[in-house]
Amino acid sequence: MSKNILEVNNLSVSFNTSDGQVHAVDNLSFNIKAGEVLGIVGESGSGKSVTASAIMGLLTSGNVNLSGSIKLNDFEIVGAKDSEVRKLRGSDIAMVFQDPLSSLNPYYKIGVQIGEAYETHHPDASKAEVRNKVIEVMKKVGIPEAERRIDSYPHEFSGGMRQRVVIAIALINDPKILIADEPTTALDVTVQAQILDLMRDLQKTSNTSIILITHDLGVVAEMVDRVLVMYAGRAVEVSDIKAIFSAPIHPYTKGLLNAVRSLDSAIREKLATIPGTPPSLLNIPQGCAFNPRCSYKQWAGDKCLVQKPELHEIGNGLTACHLSKTDIERMNKDELPVV
Repeated sequence: MSKNILEVNNLSVSFNTSDGQVHAVDNLSFNIKAGEVLGIVGESGSGKSVTASAIMGLLTSGNVNLSGSIKLNDFEIVGAKDSEVRKLRGSDIAMVFQDPLSSLNPYYKIGVQIGEAYETHHPDASKAEVRNKVIEVMKKVGIPEAERRIDSYPHEFSGGMRQRVVIAIALINDPKILIADEPTTALDVTVQAQILDLMRDLQKTSNTSIILITHDLGVVAEMVDRVLVMYAGRAVEVSDIKAIFSAPIHPYTKGLLNAVRSLDSAIREKLATIPGTPPSLLNIPQGCAFNPRCSYKQWAGDKCLVQKPELHEIGNGLTACHLSKTDIERMNKDELPVV
């Protein structure tokens, strides 16, 4: 087994606001190996993007409370000086943000913005070297006529091409880890497939580890090796991709999967939903945060209401649920009556 390239242990992130303390991430632990693709899924507000920002060392404002450990190749990011983290950001680890249009400055040409990422880590590079490197990475991410379009502005590119530009910025320094935060959300299905193919090819050719943050389980099924399911800032399930689709071990994961219409669904079949809404991170329910929405809580007794479940092993995966292994098996066979 290869060594973990990134290790996150007991990460907690909260924000001080005028309404109180928002607990965005709570005691989160996971790791990723070289060349592995890890999917982080969950509804909006589950802590996915905050986790990514913490890994990138971007949570430095005075109203943030950050604890735990984030080690990138044995370098501890939590508590490190910003100057030290900047040396890693872009070179060892890079991030593709959700909205490619807002990620690019409309005032500067594409070539300048991609080249800036390279010049930051190669201050002695000549202008010719930078330009050649930019053209090279533009071709790598599938931007046609790179020699001409290097002098274009963001508004002259389509949404899919802007996303390729943002990926080029992230990849120009050959990072070991790429964090992609909802990289295909604003794109149509055809362009989405192209971006996913691009990321898959880059991962295979460069052995780059990818953390793919999404709420789209279809994207997860195509791309990842393992899945981390988050709810209310906590990990509720960690499993490999085959297990998560064939036999989920947390009721929330099962609810997410049931909410996706399959190809063999009847045309007039009602789409399943998870009842209720995600909890406010200002006031997370006592016990299991998912208990107000869980259809199986009766089978775990009062534990769900008073005791916060910790991740533990069930089969080949990890789950934070009070249900027994037998009840989880019955749940997946639809033999466990719901509330």
